[in-house]
Amino acid sequence: MYMNAEELIKDMAGTAKAESVFRIATVKSVSGTTAKLKFDGETQQSEKKYSRLASYSPAAGDRVLLARTGATYVILGKIQY
Repeated sequence: MYMNAEELIKDMAGTAKAESVFRIATVKSVSGTTAKLKFDGETQQSEKKYSRLASYSPAAGDRVLLARTGATYVILGKIQY
């Protein structure tokens, strides 16, 4: 268990392939309970469909925060500015 974010970052820096725990993306399309996204820093929309928490209903154009879960990400919710 990490006492703070700095300890987590130091531990992740020591791994051969450290991937971010969180990512930000824009919802491009919605199909049922999943959404297709364009991740920040990427030029193409992902063809993969991403699941979401039940408390969030995605809409095209939403900016969302995702958390890594295993080999994929789950949409946590909309980012409000």
